[in-house]
Amino acid sequence: YRVWSKGKELRIPSQLHFVGIGGVGMSAVAAVWHERGGSVSGSDLHLSPITKRLQAKGISIYNGHHRENVQTLLEPAGQARGGIVVSTAVPIDNPEVAAAREQGIPIFHRSEILAALMASGRSIAVTGTHGKTTTTGMVGTLLLEGGLDPTILIGGDLPLIGGNSRTGKGDLLVAESDESDRSILRLTAEWVIVTKIEGDHLDHYRDVDDIIETLATWINRLPRQTTVIACLDDPGVQKLLGRIDRRYITYGWNEAADHVIAAEQLSANSSSFLLDDIPFEVRVPGRHNIANAAAAIVTAGLAGLEPLAIRAGLLKFGGVGRRFQVRGNVAGIQLIEDYAHHPSEIRATLAAAKLIKRPVWVIFQPHRYSRTSALLDEFVHAFDEATAVAVMDIYSAGEVPNGISSRDLVERVHGANPNLKVYYWADHRTAEEGASRQLKSGDIVILMGAGNVNSLVEPLLECLRLREAAVSIPPA
Repeated sequence: YRVWSKGKELRIPSQLHFVGIGGVGMSAVAAVWHERGGSVSGSDLHLSPITKRLQAKGISIYNGHHRENVQTLLEPAGQARGGIVVSTAVPIDNPEVAAAREQGIPIFHRSEILAALMASGRSIAVTGTHGKTTTTGMVGTLLLEGGLDPTILIGGDLPLIGGNSRTGKGDLLVAESDESDRSILRLTAEWVIVTKIEGDHLDHYRDVDDIIETLATWINRLPRQTTVIACLDDPGVQKLLGRIDRRYITYGWNEAADHVIAAEQLSANSSSFLLDDIPFEVRVPGRHNIANAAAAIVTAGLAGLEPLAIRAGLLKFGGVGRRFQVRGNVAGIQLIEDYAHHPSEIRATLAAAKLIKRPVWVIFQPHRYSRTSALLDEFVHAFDEATAVAVMDIYSAGEVPNGISSRDLVERVHGANPNLKVYYWADHRTAEEGASRQLKSGDIVILMGAGNVNSLVEPLLECLRLREAAVSIPPA
């Protein structure tokens, strides 16, 4: 396999060992590499449902990071016959990385392997500050239901494919393409979807203009035939379009768009709308998901699908894991899991929840110190549509504390919203106890964040089941 990265051609061996293979992005790339005939192994600090899924595919997984895990990449004479794959999150002092350096084993970034996969056919890259995972899932669903047998790599579980990846026999590949660490600069694509551009990942970027400039640089390096599909409603995207020299097609409510959205009707379970006067329905709530669907519809049309096939395919999309995912209805309480971790995403999620017309509780786990401090003023009013919000301690994602804390967020939100109930529930146990004590029948509770707040799902459901059982037992 060959791919260009940072101005040089890389030769990637077929045998690869993925360090931190349990990550969503890493596991998808590893699975597709394996299913396309590569020899794959991997390691992670803890085994998980993701690593078990990979093991079921025949991939060797090591529990923990150890120097000896990379020995299989060496010939008997000590020459490297394979390489290791890392993500930006893997520290330089990781024992497997250190062993690879010492023994001359090539080290590749995950994006370089993804780039090799994307260069092997006709690829669709989905990027933007918000909506990447859902839009990737929608595009993948339309291509799959349309009979195009695509390869899909997505940053969340898509129930239709039973996970976060699918290796198809067709020549189309759709991949969620993360801009967070600039590694997107390595990727190639025939079509690029840009959903929205706002200030985020400011540990890697100076400001939103830096993000726009990075995406423009990337797009202008892509093949001349590349087409950009972009949301014209977004100011950041508008700036981007003024800086690229590739063909672009726009969608949105903006009447100047090439494909105009109109006549939307929102409900608690679905959204219907017109795109170019053609009716569509998507069975996930929220106005933001209409925009995601429009991007997918336009892209599927460019890939050759007819409107009737696209309409039918869109009805098969039922959401993606951790994106307004209903996890249970127990004791009259609906529990929803959502990945929202940026103020704009929180507002969009709460706007969708409001359609259910029930009191909405949010248990929010801020993600990264850098994001919390940089966007603190925006977080203050992100929860305005909630009935109550409880804030957990910040999920560091490997960052060093910078002086900001969840208590700062609680104080700011409470000060700006005197009618909003605001709590500080530091850890999982406190959140579980607080929620089981405060929630009432008829409430909705959303576990919100990109960290490990989702590990509250089962304990909280169990608490509610015990409550429900206690109520159903008649008195002696």
